[in-house]
Amino acid sequence: MRRGNFFIDGLNIGYHAAESTHGRFDLILTPRLEGFEADENSFFDGMEDRDLSLDGGIAASWRQGTVEFKFSAVTDLLNKSSGKEITASLAKTYILTRQMTLLTPSIGLKWQNDNFVNYYYGVKDSEARANRPAYTGKATVNYIVAVNATYSLTKRSTLFADIEYERFGDDIYDSPLVDKDQIFSVFLGYGWQF
Repeated sequence: MRRGNFFIDGLNIGYHAAESTHGRFDLILTPRLEGFEADENSFFDGMEDRDLSLDGGIAASWRQGTVEFKFSAVTDLLNKSSGKEITASLAKTYILTRQMTLLTPSIGLKWQNDNFVNYYYGVKDSEARANRPAYTGKATVNYIVAVNATYSLTKRSTLFADIEYERFGDDIYDSPLVDKDQIFSVFLGYGWQF
């Protein structure tokens, strides 16, 4: 959704601070949905809750033809983790079926600082148990591969899908709180242009 310079795009709420034919610069807010309540699962007994938070920062994109570079840098505004995250990605758009379908594969890197890693994936000495040793991680880099597909039903209505694979950096995967080194996410949606 966009109203003037304000927009909502997925989980991001933002303001277009500058825009040109080749790119834009935005101020963004996005919820941080990692975390858990210790009483949700017996495995977390004896641990402190890891709270949801709100990140804020900047996002920029630059497009040359069908290739787009994106960059964002956010920090924890509510000071739950004092976490910081920087993401960069490169995408190329392919136009299919008489301009009715757009297919955009992308690759990217996501850096997360040590405060972020230790808040969400670390285990303090006071939280350690026989099946959950103390763990302190360092800043890490996750690797991302994604595909976005958009299909125009009419001039005003669109179907879209996002499929994303993210491989955790070693300092997240080595945490005793993590049992998989990767996550897949799928998002399906419908858009209407007023």
